[in-house]
Amino acid sequence: MVVARRARPSSTTATPLLAAALACSAPPLLLRVPFPTAVLAAAAGVAFVGAVSADVLRRRPLVLGPADRVTLARLVLVGTCATVAVLALAGQLAHRSWLVLAPAVPALLLDLVDGPVARRTGTASPGGAAFDNDTDSALVGVLSVLAAPVGGWWVLLIGAMRYLFVAVSWVRPQLRGQCGPSRFRRLVGASQGVALMVALAPVVPLSAVRVLLALALVLLVVSFGRDAVVLERRPVPERGRVMTGARR
Repeated sequence: MVVARRARPSSTTATPLLAAALACSAPPLLLRVPFPTAVLAAAAGVAFVGAVSADVLRRRPLVLGPADRVTLARLVLVGTCATVAVLALAGQLAHRSWLVLAPAVPALLLDLVDGPVARRTGTASPGGAAFDNDTDSALVGVLSVLAAPVGGWWVLLIGAMRYLFVAVSWVRPQLRGQCGPSRFRRLVGASQGVALMVALAPVVPLSAVRVLLALALVLLVVSFGRDAVVLERRPVPERGRVMTGARR
């Protein structure tokens, strides 16, 4: 896609990491958890943000479009979710609580914003789509870790599915290609985050949670299975990043 407008260069790469540090420090402070656990949880959240945003922050010159900034804001919220996940695993917080959902809900809702912003400002790009997909996968991964003790450890497959697909693609070259747009894939992808957040809501019965998560996993397997069949029927692509489900 041709970029209609040039995004302005960003002055620093530290801004998103500073924002992440502040956001990820909030849950430990609110809960008044022991200092070592608080530091570990906050550091894990900041490291999570840095790892997911590494490709974007390495751009030279560092150019962040309007949609990239929205995605960075989402990623900071996802980093906060990672901090909360560490606290939950450490026994400082229930896996199903409203505090868990506080950063997750806006992170999911902002997913409806970055794509339209990119298109309206003429700054859509493959790099932006990849960043969006990486952030989506990170959110689903963190939420699956939180939901696994609730629904069963098989729930981790929901968060791991994309990474497993990428891992298999390095052994099976046919899977390294890019699939075309798919409404079914987009709906299934969006449904994973919704299903996991519903599962983490304290008011939802556990019996309903397990059924919902099982259905979400089945749909995800079907979606990736369809993509695998399509890619297997194509010529072997050049070595590169797997980009399934790009939305920008």
